Amino acid sequence: MRETITRTLTVSFVAILLCAMAMITPSFGQEDTLIRQSMGNDRIIDVWLTQVTPRNCLTGESVAPPFNSMLTLNQGGTMAEYGANPNTPYRSPGHGLWTRERGRNNYSMAFTFFPLNPAGIPIGRIRVEQDVHLGNGPNEMESYGGFVLRDFDGNVLATGCTTATGRRFN
Repeated sequence: MRETITRTLTVSFVAILLCAMAMITPSFGQEDTLIRQSMGNDRIIDVWLTQVTPRNCLTGESVAPPFNSMLTLNQGGTMAEYGANPNTPYRSPGHGLWTRERGRNNYSMAFTFFPLNPAGIPIGRIRVEQDVHLGNGPNEMESYGGFVLRDFDGNVLATGCTTATGRRFN
């Protein structure tokens, strides 16, 4: 009799444990979906791998080879950026803000970083501003805008324009 009760309790315990695991396991696979749903209409929140093309602001002609950049756009409107531009091989990471503009797929962003000399000393500050449009697909974006390099006294040292295309990091 005692053996039968022990066996029944063990089987019941195992059955309850298996049911609990079956209910929990699918939620792990849905974590990414739940995070994306919590973003609401801010489809831009994510990590983006972009290719940036420096351009002549007047003609739109490319003035240097494209380079790679990575953007992390956070919920709440903050962002981080890092570009692998051969024209600024020594630099700090970029930090900035983004906001949604009119229309579901339109955003703007602004970020800044310090270009450094080879010894690691900041030579000024670059501010980048971009208008961003998300493509019809959920994983594509394009942007256009410009940058201003200033010394620490506020004097403009250089300006330029850029366009970029990007894909969501998966």
